Amino acid sequence: MSREKLESAGAPPRRGRSYWAIVWRQFRRQTMAMGALVCIIGLFLVAIFAGCIANDRPIIMRYKGTLYVPAVRTTGSIAASDFKKIEADMDDGDWAVWPLVRYGPAENVLEDFLTPPSARHLLGTDHLGRDVLSRMVHGSRVSLSVGFVAVSIYLVIGVIFGSLAGYFRGWVDIVVSRFIEIIICFPSFFLILTLIAFLPQNIYIIMAVIGFTGWPGVARLIRGEFFKQREMEYVMAARGLGLGAGRIMFRHVLPNSVAPVLVSATFGVAGAILTESALSYLGFGVPEPTASWGRLLASSKEFVDFAWWLVLFPGLAIFATITSYNLVGEALRDAIDPRLRQ
Repeated sequence: MSREKLESAGAPPRRGRSYWAIVWRQFRRQTMAMGALVCIIGLFLVAIFAGCIANDRPIIMRYKGTLYVPAVRTTGSIAASDFKKIEADMDDGDWAVWPLVRYGPAENVLEDFLTPPSARHLLGTDHLGRDVLSRMVHGSRVSLSVGFVAVSIYLVIGVIFGSLAGYFRGWVDIVVSRFIEIIICFPSFFLILTLIAFLPQNIYIIMAVIGFTGWPGVARLIRGEFFKQREMEYVMAARGLGLGAGRIMFRHVLPNSVAPVLVSATFGVAGAILTESALSYLGFGVPEPTASWGRLLASSKEFVDFAWWLVLFPGLAIFATITSYNLVGEALRDAIDPRLRQ
């Protein structure tokens, strides 16, 4: 039955789906992408609640009439090494709730030197007796921080420059395009190595360099979308109403041009995580004792003949994370592009 006949029969008119509802509907049809999205959300939760999953401090405890939350906030005069001693001396009214993994990322247990996976250490220990599972849980924070901070930096820069070039065109487009060509000449990986040679190892240097060298791709995408959107009727109507260039660009044109940038951002997060892992593996990433997946792989180089767990588990974490982001990016690209929709 046609829509007109339904309406004449008294049936309520069918409401059209929004653009993002259509994109989400297309995205959900791809099983592997949905599984990858679940993995990414799970990784987010692990990074956010890392202190409550793996720690040498209780999540919450009551000791001598006082309530403490050591896993969330540093507890005054009680050192981290004292919590397990306190647990043994607790009275009847005292109690503590411990994390699933009762080892901190930097806690050394010397008698557990290079222990294979067991009931005590589910993923084994490294060459300093540190629990691998605890270091992987806390290392997820480093990987996600580098990925999202770096991508956020170059998204902001790329959107601003691409919008200016695509909307104003002329000499503005020429200047921005030449600037983009200059920035593309700087490889981010080797630029980080150069800066680290003169500056102390710092995760913020990695974030900044990836962010300030990765924006040309985003700027080109936004520039192309602005070229297309600038001549459409709604932009001409906004100009006719007397709206300023800034409002037209960022209030009206940008929301209609941002879809390809989201796809680029997902691939960018995966690339930033891979860059940080490679730098940490080479010894130029985050300094010790900060936990990171690349640092765990680096610690396995001298013991790769027998300490297989130091290679397998961090390598699987890096592989699964990067693959998940790439799958989500490809599925989002297919859902956004009408030519690729099912």
